Amino acid sequence: MTAKLDHSTVTVNGQAAGLVTYGQQGPNHFAKTALQFKNDVDPNTPGNQNGKWIERTLTTNNNLNSNYGGSFPNSGALTPPTNNLWIRAAYDGTNIITSFSYDGSTFTPFAPPVPASEYGANGVTKIGLFVKHDNTGPATPV
Repeated sequence: MTAKLDHSTVTVNGQAAGLVTYGQQGPNHFAKTALQFKNDVDPNTPGNQNGKWIERTLTTNNNLNSNYGGSFPNSGALTPPTNNLWIRAAYDGTNIITSFSYDGSTFTPFAPPVPASEYGANGVTKIGLFVKHDNTGPATPV
């Protein structure tokens, strides 16, 4: 699945929009692949990389799964040349691969591919869109 986002409205720490790939609930197995604004993304260097990022977080069996990226690695701070940004979650028959694009044609993978088994016994069962705001600003449609 590919989503085209207008990132110009994502300007407040904690605002995010993107894709969710879902496996099961009770215990939860899902991943969020998102455009997110962050005020301070490097805990070892306060305030040095403010801006918009693409990142994936994976929850397996109700826990953050850092084996396949967790909160990192991710894109690093981005400077898209237009208001458009595309994010993608693709299945290659074994893994879910996440990527982003500035033009909708050339995609850059980020974070390690995730085996479908990390989404629970049935693999990925649903995929959709989401927005969030971490109580620091409105969840703005993009």
